[in-house]
Amino acid sequence: MQQALLYMEEPTMLAEAITEWRQNAIAEGRTEGIRQGVREGTSEGRRTLLRRLATRRHGPEAGDEFGRLLAGEDDAGRLALAGDLVIDCSSADELLSRGRRLLKGGNGEGR
Repeated sequence: MQQALLYMEEPTMLAEAITEWRQNAIAEGRTEGIRQGVREGTSEGRRTLLRRLATRRHGPEAGDEFGRLLAGEDDAGRLALAGDLVIDCSSADELLSRGRRLLKGGNGEGR
């Protein structure tokens, strides 16, 4: 009888271990997915918003061009500076000129 009890306990312990491993893997996958979503979603969302604001303030052509300049930019600092440009620049030409400098690694300060 003791052997039968041990035989019954081993599969239960194995099933519990598998269940725990599965739950841990799911939790780790969720955590990594959230991290990746935050990294990608935040940059993409910022770029979309900046393009929209540039369109509203400086017109559709400037918004489209500014959107192309922003494409692929993930650096939060440069995206924040790009947002400042949308507000600070008094013309579409100024926005695009300073935006080109900024998004090529500069600080966008020159006019």
